[in-house]
Amino acid sequence: MYLAYAFGLLRPGTELPTFGEPTPFDRDLSEHTDDDLDLLIDEGRRQLDRQLHDLDSVRDRAGTLLTLGLAEVALLAASGQPAWSGPWWLASIWAVAAACAFLAAAGAASLLAGRADLGRTDARLAANQDPPIKGPLALGYLSVVAIGEETVRTRLTVLRSAATLAVLAALIYVPVFVAAS
Repeated sequence: MYLAYAFGLLRPGTELPTFGEPTPFDRDLSEHTDDDLDLLIDEGRRQLDRQLHDLDSVRDRAGTLLTLGLAEVALLAASGQPAWSGPWWLASIWAVAAACAFLAAAGAASLLAGRADLGRTDARLAANQDPPIKGPLALGYLSVVAIGEETVRTRLTVLRSAATLAVLAALIYVPVFVAAS
């Protein structure tokens, strides 16, 4: 899954995978009262707002991680000559660290540039419904919130993986740095 995100940069606009498919909501809401429907609509709005906030938070952290990842890649590129002119094991360690740093930066960049699918409702479509519209509107919210939950959950996991790769690259690079000094 992580590699699909990292290499998703090569295919702009394509849909990025999520861990699971959202469970479709197919329950009948006809027996719910107007108060119940109002509550469901309000909760759906709050959930969509939280998903947008969570997605923005992931993007902010991915921007910071991308900056660090690019600095790490630059540091590794600058230290490549001493690593490659040393023993084979030093070059191997450098190559693994460079690969981890590159993948960390690519994963962070994909979170910034990749398409994020979130559910949303369309007020124009709701207005075209035959009255009363509370039922279809509540059903619309209940149907779309699962898409955003899967997207946010997957992107947060990709961010964690990218951060782990960046830290791993730095730790792997320590022997190269010591040997080159």
